Amino acid sequence: MNPFLTLFIFFVPIFFLLTRRRNSPSQRLPPGSLGLPIIGQSLVFLRELKANTAEKWLEERARKYGPISKLSLFGKPTVFIHGQAANKFVFSSDSSVIANQQPDSFRTIMGERNVLELSGEDHKRVRNALMSFLKPECLKQYVGKMDGEVRRHLELHWEGQQKVTVMPLMKTLAFDMICSLLCGIERGSRRDEMTECVKVLIDGLWTIPLNFPFTRYYHGLRASERLQNILKEIVDEKRLELEQQGVSSHQDLITCLVSICGKDDGDLISEEEIVHNAVAVMFAGHETSATLITFIIRVLANEPAIYARVVQEQEEIAKGKAPGELLTWEDIAKMKYTWKVALETLRMVPPVFGGFRKTLKDIEYGGFIIPKGWQIFWGTCMTHMDGGIFEEPSKFDPTRFENQASLPPYCFIPVGGGPRICPGYEFAKIETLVAIHNLYDMAKQMYYEDTGKYFSGMDGCWAILEHAIKWQDITPSGRKAKTPEPPQIPEGMSFPFSPEASQIPSTYYESLDAETTPSSGGTGSVSSPRKRPGGKKLAKEKKAKSKVQEVENARHINLLETLNKTVSTTNLGGFNWKKGELHL
Repeated sequence: MNPFLTLFIFFVPIFFLLTRRRNSPSQRLPPGSLGLPIIGQSLVFLRELKANTAEKWLEERARKYGPISKLSLFGKPTVFIHGQAANKFVFSSDSSVIANQQPDSFRTIMGERNVLELSGEDHKRVRNALMSFLKPECLKQYVGKMDGEVRRHLELHWEGQQKVTVMPLMKTLAFDMICSLLCGIERGSRRDEMTECVKVLIDGLWTIPLNFPFTRYYHGLRASERLQNILKEIVDEKRLELEQQGVSSHQDLITCLVSICGKDDGDLISEEEIVHNAVAVMFAGHETSATLITFIIRVLANEPAIYARVVQEQEEIAKGKAPGELLTWEDIAKMKYTWKVALETLRMVPPVFGGFRKTLKDIEYGGFIIPKGWQIFWGTCMTHMDGGIFEEPSKFDPTRFENQASLPPYCFIPVGGGPRICPGYEFAKIETLVAIHNLYDMAKQMYYEDTGKYFSGMDGCWAILEHAIKWQDITPSGRKAKTPEPPQIPEGMSFPFSPEASQIPSTYYESLDAETTPSSGGTGSVSSPRKRPGGKKLAKEKKAKSKVQEVENARHINLLETLNKTVSTTNLGGFNWKKGELHL
């Protein structure tokens, strides 16, 4: 055979194979590495989440690979995308292109029929069922009930305590709200069992789905099974109440869903969907609202000017309330600045770090191909901390939300966007504002019981914040007392004491010294002197002593400096706080 013909026959197929491979979708995959089989980058991702450095990890990936890169998370090939265009793509794409699908650990533990998993018509149908209870028109009648729940929580867990830790208590409050208003479950052994199940369930979500007895995933599955069995019993009880007692269909979320289950209009929602969505609601409400309220408290402790404006707004609302009168929907509508503080907190510390979608066919995005069946991961923080979208993104500035409509679309996404916005958004908003008002009211009452007087308007607002924080011991002899820096007061506001003196009136310290207990090494703890016997009597006795001022000055330390010296570690939603945390 002719040698040239032989070479032609040999090389032509190779040429075509190489050409086809170069033009095939696999050659247009995003940059990056899938890592080890099954494990991929999952362990690294979970480690960064636990260390509270996942945001930096994503930013490093973005700098290295650009707006799109591939990796492997929770046993599946994944593409990480970020930016305004990416957010719009995730939240507004047709359900025939990408589907709502969380990692296997989420789907198996929370149930595959929850609203976070559904897409297309199923998602719309179940979301509409949830919104029949969670829409503002329905929730406005439950503001007073929420107010009563928060008051009971503060009386039970805060009053009379020398030290409280905010995050676990906020999770307790959030879960109590969910059980009472959304599930109609009263306090008792059943609620306690559900609380334990939810804790174990959440612990198993962000894990590699290895179903072995020693894994958190295994325990999460068992806890989910127990929780779903309890919820099935509750669904049966609610159905019986509706049939035999004629209770209101809107007394709680589960009753509302049961009332529309099995109707002739095509079963708007099934019993399985009721149970799975109740689990999802418990997870979402337990984590997100608690995180938001905790970080708002931290902001108020570190930002005196913002704290002052929140106090002023809450005081205006309190003036119009009779003693013991519950909050109303109209009161919530007046908390405009407080909600702007909450929105800025959501921007800087979004409770939901990110989410997942699944491609239903090969998709071209950003010049690359995302193959069918791959996961798409998006991160909330990427646009929230983008200096091209938010000026000085590291600065806490609630005025960004003076006109929320002016924000670029799909850039502020703490609760999702478009048709995927969280259905519990309004519920969380009311819960947050009610909690902040009651914390203010409790602090005001503490101030009155220690000083014998109320403050009005801005009067005493700086003192009341410091009153809520324990004082760190300083040896009186040979050391000059530290005094707080004058707070930065917004223009047009006044303070009850001289900023030049940078000092709270001595009469305040006379009562404070009688009531508070010095911290032994720790800092930043809430002191609740409401129920300490003999407080006022001790205050009068100490006021007569000649050396009282020396003791007062010795214990007078800058609040913010105290907070910044906090070095204890607090677990927050799986993350650790260290320096600068607010350990209440």
